[in-house]
Amino acid sequence: MQDVRAYTFGRMRGLLLINPRSGTESPTAVELQDEALARGVHAQVLERGEGPAEPARTADTEILGAAGGDGSAAPVAGVAVARGLPFVCVPYGRATTSRATSGSTVTIPSRRSTPSGARSARSTSGASADGAS
Repeated sequence: MQDVRAYTFGRMRGLLLINPRSGTESPTAVELQDEALARGVHAQVLERGEGPAEPARTADTEILGAAGGDGSAAPVAGVAVARGLPFVCVPYGRATTSRATSGSTVTIPSRRSTPSGARSARSTSGASADGAS
């Protein structure tokens, strides 16, 4: 049986990194940024050629988030793990959006190992944790 606990957080500083080239036309990256700011979350739209890992690494924040596809979310998730911070993913990639609306599934590897040492997996809608589409 999996241990499931509910957590209540007070107000925490968050950073949402938005890849404007990942999303569809609606909402725009600026509209997404405005919504995050309205909810008290600092949001940064990445410039062309700017990767998400460095701003995630240097941010003075308590929660990291990424709005984009697998290529945007994975580096931010890696930084969050390395820094011991919670990570939030806002599915904003074109492929992510199409998979969600088409009902397709992908396999996500689990961190739990089977008795033989092989990794187990579960199937779900959306993007895979290893960055595969």
